[in-house]
Amino acid sequence: MDSRVPEQLLTEQNAVEAEIRAVFKGVTRVGGTSWNEGWAIDVYRSEEQLAAARAMDREKSWEELVDDPNWNANSMGPWAFLDAIGIRYYMAPAMIRDVRNGWADDGLMWTLEYPIYEPELSGLLTPPQSAALDRYFRFLIAVEDADPSSQQPDPRFIAGEDGDTGGIRDYFISLLRAQQRWKT
Repeated sequence: MDSRVPEQLLTEQNAVEAEIRAVFKGVTRVGGTSWNEGWAIDVYRSEEQLAAARAMDREKSWEELVDDPNWNANSMGPWAFLDAIGIRYYMAPAMIRDVRNGWADDGLMWTLEYPIYEPELSGLLTPPQSAALDRYFRFLIAVEDADPSSQQPDPRFIAGEDGDTGGIRDYFISLLRAQQRWKT
């Protein structure tokens, strides 16, 4: 996918990626659900098959996934079955891809939209990681603001109770607000 990031946001784009890399450095998925394990859970596999799926995830760190063409972060299946440890681990490479593209893929957005993940994930994210997530949303909002065509309501989203028009920009704002509530 070609980047939608306008020239005036390229410096911020690089800074957001650098911040994500810095604050998620060293995050592992030890003790958490792996990507292929999430797929296996989604299709009701046995414990033995779950272990085999988990063994398929051989990357040594999330950084390897950023440029891995075989990792499809846009797929909602695994995201729905990751635990908080897995979400935090896979969140970083997904956010970096989104920042590079200037667009958020559905998988991570869907995961962050549902409050079921709030208590565990908010307790797991460090304050710098939470701040990077805020900056990530603000960056995506800035990209939307720079694109006049994005100001039109998107029929895929329904207007929220607080008067959101249903546009992509408003969707990012609602996710930013939800994430900020996690911190209180």
